[in-house]
Amino acid sequence: MVNSRYHQAAKNVGECLKVTAAVKNGVIEALKSIDSQQVLVLQRRPEFLVETSPQIQIIFTDLIVRC
Repeated sequence: MVNSRYHQAAKNVGECLKVTAAVKNGVIEALKSIDSQQVLVLQRRPEFLVETSPQIQIIFTDLIVRC
């Protein structure tokens, strides 16, 4: 499930990043580092789906713990 509501998005991805989620129109929704677990880039608003999606709850909880 992709909750896409953006008018801006990443166009070019650096060599050390991998696209892990994108919508059909090509908008990149998530990136991760290919050589580290410390980089996670999400273009989404998990609070919109946190109460109805277990997958989003996991992401949102991890984000709060890392902050």
